[in-house]
Amino acid sequence: VFVMAGVPNIMRAMLDEIAPRLRTGRRPASRTLKLTFIGESWAADALRDVAQRYPDLSLGSYPFGLSTDGAFGTQLVVRGLDPEAVDTATAELQAALQPVLTEAQSRNPQAALEEV
Repeated sequence: VFVMAGVPNIMRAMLDEIAPRLRTGRRPASRTLKLTFIGESWAADALRDVAQRYPDLSLGSYPFGLSTDGAFGTQLVVRGLDPEAVDTATAELQAALQPVLTEAQSRNPQAALEEV
């Protein structure tokens, strides 16, 4: 356990001193799909189904409200320590969302699904 000062300059100096002693592990892989003009609830079933098939991964939904251009939607994030599993789960999620995208585009031609 390391106790650090709250003053940024002092904390940086302390961190420089202890950084070589900190252990690191595997870095998680992460991929994000952005749904624009598609509400979070529209993606819920696909997200749940993929999450159930990949219990070692973390899948999350992060909605965003009206932006300056009037867009809304949600970002779906797939994270895990196995990059291949993250890639496969993301591809499955993207495929599962295609019918959702088609339906959303029939209501709003601006609806989109993209990886960010």
